[in-house]
Amino acid sequence: MRIKAAVTAIEQNTSTNTGAVDEHLRWLIRSDDGQLINLWYQRLRAGSTVEQLVAQRLLSKNFRGSSLDSLVAQRVLGVVSHAVREDVPLRLFIPFGGYKSPASREYPEASWAEVFAIAGMCELVSPICRIHAPGVVIEFSSDEAVVPLFMGADEVVLNRYRSRFDHILSVVAAGQHRNLKLKQSLLRDDYDIDGLSRRIRELGKALESRWFSNLFSDEKARLLGPPSATVLARSRWIWKIECAS
Repeated sequence: MRIKAAVTAIEQNTSTNTGAVDEHLRWLIRSDDGQLINLWYQRLRAGSTVEQLVAQRLLSKNFRGSSLDSLVAQRVLGVVSHAVREDVPLRLFIPFGGYKSPASREYPEASWAEVFAIAGMCELVSPICRIHAPGVVIEFSSDEAVVPLFMGADEVVLNRYRSRFDHILSVVAAGQHRNLKLKQSLLRDDYDIDGLSRRIRELGKALESRWFSNLFSDEKARLLGPPSATVLARSRWIWKIECAS
């Protein structure tokens, strides 16, 4: 895969040749699928269909780290069939946290991890854009209004990450096929975040009562934080315990 090759080259050249690093980065975010496309054209002439080639690409083992659930595979096949049959863009919807962990050296902005993740997705779908004229839309759906409730991230921090992520999308998109579109959407635009927050608070209170009502105060404070901690912050730990049980 080009991602692995670029990372290796960057690591080898970082301290000695910035020009080489820049070139590898340009190569990383530039669509380059000529050899595969030639092979696909041969297969199309031999009787394969666009739908088959697209599905095989999306389900390829090279772009995932674990086995694929059969229901997920069937869902992918259905989405591909619809896009090809209706001659519409293939839409990939990717949920993500929408913030940088405070433990990261790049906090609070999107940085190298996001560059490689986005470039990897583009590498996956780039050849599809060559044989499916409507192209592909990759939508990164940010949970920035929900997940950070448990992390204490403020709006300024979230805005910095969101802005930087959009910038990375625009930089990577500039090197892709014209029918490959990258976008970031926000969960808060489609869901009632205030209602969801209330449900989280209610769940936190219920679980706190169920799990910790008989604990000594010092042990309870160790597990949940001080009494002054917000319900959402305390719910973060309760949620972890509940999910592990």
